[in-house]
Amino acid sequence: MKNKNLSFAVSAVLMASAMIASSTARAEELPQTKAQQQFSVTEGFRDSSLSVLHRAGTVEQNKVGSALIAKLGLGSAEQSSKREDTLHLTGKQWSLDVTADGAGVDYHDAAVEARAHSLGKPLSQEMSAAELEQKGRAFIADKLASQIVLGADEQLVAVRADYRTEGGQDLKTGEISQAVVANRIVFGRTLHGVPVVGNGSKVIVTFINDGSLESFR
Repeated sequence: MKNKNLSFAVSAVLMASAMIASSTARAEELPQTKAQQQFSVTEGFRDSSLSVLHRAGTVEQNKVGSALIAKLGLGSAEQSSKREDTLHLTGKQWSLDVTADGAGVDYHDAAVEARAHSLGKPLSQEMSAAELEQKGRAFIADKLASQIVLGADEQLVAVRADYRTEGGQDLKTGEISQAVVANRIVFGRTLHGVPVVGNGSKVIVTFINDGSLESFR
């Protein structure tokens, strides 16, 4: 596995009066990810031409928003507005954005995120990639099955695990500490066994250390 810095970061948090804290991120690519990417390149560009993929259709964004609010047990939205073509729904502690074609969704629970700091664990106790994949697949199957529908000969595959960490230094003792506060699993997709790479076809699910859902996209 390879560790590298990513943009999975949050704003700085003051951990205590004697501490200076910051938030960073690291990632672990799953063993099969690089092999899948290379396979996609060699298979995808082996032929002189490729057929164009077409989305079967779009879903009305209000229906997507209503269906997800019901499935997640959020009650009802307190506010609804449009930002350009994106539908923005909010409740007391959550927000849900749905793209114009209904194919893209971004959900965030501010109350869960607020608990993440107090549940921080040593880096050695972060959720394993295997556990994250299992939790992510269970959430998708239970809550997102109606929205994430795979076509013929398509599969959802785990490609990376990300971890959000908080660290700081005690100004009195000089002691440096770090803790993992959130765990994210990133899924991609294969089509006829060939991985689809790039920014599309991603499902990203984030959990805090007690297993609560913080966000998905």
